[in-house]
Amino acid sequence: MKPVLEIFTFFIAALGVTGLIAPQAFAQQNMMDCEIVVMAPIENISKDGVKDKGPVPIMATFMPANKFIFSVLDAKQGHLEAVGGYPIRALMCTRENVVPTQLDMKFVRTGIPLHLSQDFDSHKSALLSIRKLGGKYVHEYSGAKLSVANEEILQRRLRALNKAEEE
Repeated sequence: MKPVLEIFTFFIAALGVTGLIAPQAFAQQNMMDCEIVVMAPIENISKDGVKDKGPVPIMATFMPANKFIFSVLDAKQGHLEAVGGYPIRALMCTRENVVPTQLDMKFVRTGIPLHLSQDFDSHKSALLSIRKLGGKYVHEYSGAKLSVANEEILQRRLRALNKAEEE
């Protein structure tokens, strides 16, 4: 009976440690803190209820990204490309670490630009964007200099993306 109790105690301790570590790992890759950007026209309607015949203004609309994310990760072919008939222009995710994760590469491969930032509303926050340009994946970064390790991870992931495109 004693070995069973020791195994059970070890299992409970392991669960406790996992519970301490998992939230931090999840926070770095929280896909629920993402939005998609859709550019949609705004109809100008006068007080009389008449549509303006002039140029139609376009506005960026930010929407929860969960349906897009699930469409990329599910077993079905393809992914959500438009909402209400308007194409998804970008995926924006708020993260503590702006270096894309391995999971992020699945979203980049859709051809929809990925933007990662600690705070999109702050000019002091780092911003990393990855998009496809001229048949190659490229990135733009603004913010404090990335650590050597993070720069290596970023470059390795970009090389892997571009190599997969060549094959």
